[in-house]
Amino acid sequence: MAGIGRWATAFVVGGIVVAGLAGAGPAVAGGSAGRVAVKVAPVRVGPMVPAPSDPGITAGTADTQPVVLSANWSGYAATTTSAAKFDSVQGDFVQPAVVCNGVSARFVAVWTGLDGYRDQTVEQDGTFATCGGAGHETPVYFAWYEMYPSNSVNVFPVSAGDDIQTGVSYADGMFTLTVADTTTDQSKSYTAACRSCRRTSAEWIVERPELCTSKGKCFLSTLPDFTSASPTADTAGTDVSAPGPVSAFTNIPIDMVQPKGQSVSLLTQTGVLDPTGEIFTTTWERTGRRLPLSG
Repeated sequence: MAGIGRWATAFVVGGIVVAGLAGAGPAVAGGSAGRVAVKVAPVRVGPMVPAPSDPGITAGTADTQPVVLSANWSGYAATTTSAAKFDSVQGDFVQPAVVCNGVSARFVAVWTGLDGYRDQTVEQDGTFATCGGAGHETPVYFAWYEMYPSNSVNVFPVSAGDDIQTGVSYADGMFTLTVADTTTDQSKSYTAACRSCRRTSAEWIVERPELCTSKGKCFLSTLPDFTSASPTADTAGTDVSAPGPVSAFTNIPIDMVQPKGQSVSLLTQTGVLDPTGEIFTTTWERTGRRLPLSG
């Protein structure tokens, strides 16, 4: 989620000013942060979040499974052996409603994708929710896709409670990203090549995205209260195996935290996979604070 492009056009959706980057995705104008560009990026772990072995940190667990602590992701990542590469990922969810209380630059994204866990590309699609309007009191929801590090592209508005289907597939050197709102019968597919994309992980993620002002100052957003998100039908396939549930792979639960010196504050908590291995719930705990980033 690094950097912003050149500002291009702006349009109004329900009285909310939405600005588009040149060749880029969702952005919202207004608030103390100024114009901000939204990008969804690889999981931020390591130096930004002290390792569980550091003093003052107690790692969480999903059942008896260690949990990775991240400053911007929560949900599940799956990995596979070096002999296999992921060629599909799928996830469905009901668009969570967000509570808006007049504070700017609050965003939450829900998405499905390939790569991004311990590498620097992500092929992904999903939705974001933010608080718009003159007083930042109006919920705004959009579907988008992204071939990170390229900018995200928002494709159609959605509403809280809509049934959303997301997926990424790979074949013959091309990635196809598809997001659909089955409640309103809207969908969008995008196909692109990516030589640097390794296909070594699959993800089902709730994220607070990186925002960048027009002056190039970037930060992780705060989170609106979204209560919870429950991705379902979460499956992935590889070039040597048919699609299977998250539990069929080495899978890593991820909790989102706010770094606080040598400790952290929990922002969202990811629950255990259900018996099918395809369903989990990520629960909102607190809003957190903007986290400044270099860039």
